Amino acid sequence: IIARRSTDSGRTWNAPKRLHAFPWNETEGEWSASDASVIVDRETKTGFCFCNVWEWTKGKGFYRHFVQSSSDSGQTWSSPTEITAAIRRPQWTRSSFVFITSGKGVQLKDGTLLHTMVWVDEKRACLFGSTDHGKTWGPVGSSVYPADECKVMEREDGSWVVNARCATRTGGR
Repeated sequence: IIARRSTDSGRTWNAPKRLHAFPWNETEGEWSASDASVIVDRETKTGFCFCNVWEWTKGKGFYRHFVQSSSDSGQTWSSPTEITAAIRRPQWTRSSFVFITSGKGVQLKDGTLLHTMVWVDEKRACLFGSTDHGKTWGPVGSSVYPADECKVMEREDGSWVVNARCATRTGGR
């Protein structure tokens, strides 16, 4: 996962910077990271970068989920912390194909950090989040069916909208 940073509202960007180098060798395994996404906590000014990691030789078919944080506007990033066990739902097995969606999550008016996942096998969109500024993460609410890649937003009245591709042959959102 790499990131680029701008200090002038996007007019110019620095060179790409690798946030972490997951192993790619026979000894430690061959890891592939994907679907980077971010949430910025407006209160703490902390940025969180999420990614899915597939370990090709030892864990083929199972995404693990990681988060890194930055408290200096993305100049430096923490080491990745695995949050797989925390955000997966009890009904998901090791063979369940689940991933955090790319793009970005949101911070709700009450301070909750909220993000989206897809449970591909069951054609469901799911939410996970944090109510303690990213110290802990966990599943939130029920799933949306039929759904695929998605985003969540908070409406003026405080309700949430999940905008998702329809995971059926009829298509749509």
